[in-house]
Amino acid sequence: HTLQHHAVQGRVSTGTCMTLEKQEPPPPTLSAPVFSLSTLNDDGTTNMNIVTYVVPVGIRPTRKWVVSLWQGTLSHQNFKKQRHGVLQLLRRRHAPLISLLGKQSGSKANKQEECSTAGFKWASLLDTVKSPLLLPHCAAYYPISFPADRQLQNAGEHDVAICDLEVVLMQAGDAAIEAERGEEEEGDVVMYTSWLRTEGIIE
Repeated sequence: HTLQHHAVQGRVSTGTCMTLEKQEPPPPTLSAPVFSLSTLNDDGTTNMNIVTYVVPVGIRPTRKWVVSLWQGTLSHQNFKKQRHGVLQLLRRRHAPLISLLGKQSGSKANKQEECSTAGFKWASLLDTVKSPLLLPHCAAYYPISFPADRQLQNAGEHDVAICDLEVVLMQAGDAAIEAERGEEEEGDVVMYTSWLRTEGIIE
């Protein structure tokens, strides 16, 4: 889509006087899409976490996405070392995995086994040798890379990476199935943090 700038004819409005004040309780929390970042461990196995601080910030010549990772986590360690991973855009059907992927360490919990037990068996969906395993039936998959000439930027308890995004992928057959149904089922809806709060899954 192209954004067009339109000139406005006539007198320029100077606006009205407006006062801003701090609200108690604070204003509504922003809602963001919920991703799981899949990365490779040193031994070639896969780790996954939950990421909600993800923002597209550029388009050309290569799409740029900012990803913020919690320091001291296995995902942070893997991404800093491997400099690539796959963002998986979760659907509401993935809600049973939020606590496992987002609140437990991959160095202590067997996330792959527990996801499989919950009905979400990790699969090799990408054709490249050094790709991590992925969750099935995510809304989309975003392979991201962190070029060697870039550095992580400290953001308090998080580190921020400006990543390159080359392509957006979907699991083969998912789009056709959804089109055939004609309407989106509850479990197919893309997951947002506002929905997780409503469901009491996060605060």
